[in-house]
Amino acid sequence: MVNEKTREKVLEVVDHLNYHASSSARGLKGFGSGLILVSFGDSYSLISSSNYYQALIPMLVEKFEKQNYHLIMSMHMHDTDLSSIITLSRKNVFDLTILLAPRKDDERLIQLKKMREKFLVLGSPTLDFDYNYVESDSYAGSRMAVETLVDSGYENFIFVGMEDTYDVSKVRYEGFLDTVRHTRCSYKAYKNCQPLEKSGYEIGKEVSLDERTGVFCTADIFAVGFMKAQYEKGKLPGRDYGIVGYDALIEGITLGNSHYSLTSVRQDLSLTSDKVVEQCIRIINDQETENVILPVKIKMGDTL
Repeated sequence: MVNEKTREKVLEVVDHLNYHASSSARGLKGFGSGLILVSFGDSYSLISSSNYYQALIPMLVEKFEKQNYHLIMSMHMHDTDLSSIITLSRKNVFDLTILLAPRKDDERLIQLKKMREKFLVLGSPTLDFDYNYVESDSYAGSRMAVETLVDSGYENFIFVGMEDTYDVSKVRYEGFLDTVRHTRCSYKAYKNCQPLEKSGYEIGKEVSLDERTGVFCTADIFAVGFMKAQYEKGKLPGRDYGIVGYDALIEGITLGNSHYSLTSVRQDLSLTSDKVVEQCIRIINDQETENVILPVKIKMGDTL
């Protein structure tokens, strides 16, 4: 905890001597806390409403505890979360930080890299330096979703997703866009949506569909809201339009007297949590790591 000028001088010497901290030595001095900070980096209320994080976080908690590590959740907004990370890192409170919901040029990553702290990112935002990450192949998942719609005979497409400042949203839109352009089909995009059923519902109320229209939602919760709005207009999925979600964490929806299982892009959350735990422990122990991009696949349902 020194001023910036002094810190820069120290880091110059660190670079010159090619100095690396010894995890075993730090452990002998009692620096190992067994605590890992999980930084949401945005509104906790929105992130916690995500079916993806609701399913993933308990898996991580259980698997880390088996390795004698405990997760501490940082539930601040982005700016205050960054301040907390810097303060806690300087005090050596945590052995490592996990960053969720990364943005392009995420300042949390930049500061942790500058401070030479240990961290793992769930995602891979665009930055001009290397860092450790685990992510699912969102680009391939989006391509699979659109290709599935095309193979089912749909010719016009609607994209429903969050704002591009989130890395994962940007990548999923790129996958959608590249595939649609390749097929030379028409499309319309609705972005800047909050990850809530209400967002999908409002878009579903706004748009008019026909049997040639395929809808790709970057979260299952969007698809649920969208289908409810279309049902109020007398439109049913798989008959009057097609729809594909993402995450495969919502089995389906009941509309009237019928239940529809949702076609969706499935991510292997058990494998993801295994890889996150494995990578974190390797980073903490100063062992060699390799970034991980996990495959995804389509779970077919009744909505095509």
